[in-house]
Amino acid sequence: AQRIEQNIQSIPVAVTAVTADYLEKFGLRNVTSLESAAPNISFASSTGGSSSQVSAFVRGVGEFDFLLTTDPAVGVYVDGVFLARTFGANLELADVERVEILRGPQGTLFGKNTIGGAISLTTKRPTGTNTGQIDLSVGNYESARLDAYGDFRLTDDLALGVSVLHRRSDGW
Repeated sequence: AQRIEQNIQSIPVAVTAVTADYLEKFGLRNVTSLESAAPNISFASSTGGSSSQVSAFVRGVGEFDFLLTTDPAVGVYVDGVFLARTFGANLELADVERVEILRGPQGTLFGKNTIGGAISLTTKRPTGTNTGQIDLSVGNYESARLDAYGDFRLTDDLALGVSVLHRRSDGW
């Protein structure tokens, strides 16, 4: 196994790669909404009383327990950094460039906590183009969501990416 850029059709791993355009087009706004984008992945209802918990199952392999002493069977990674606990892992997909869902044991590439697979989120890399994007959504029960991303050039070799997400809802 190796971690280099390769053609996805020439590697012997079951991978689903989803781009930011796909996420936006189909309204996939958080990690648990990815189950509609890839086969053999599902998310169990939160057992810890928190909607920010991720209990991911890939090909039926996962961990339903939310205890702090229990490692997840499906690893969630943000820019290569492992999220060791399921609480807080249901991230909003605000400034994501791509999502890769790897099925099956991924211990060689990702480490010991990926017996079921891995969900890898890669955020946008600032390029210094001095551009931005704003998305505002409103709905029933006084719900509103503001999602903004700015890409700013600071020097010839330094760029800054800023992402802001605000969500509120009254009622159910």
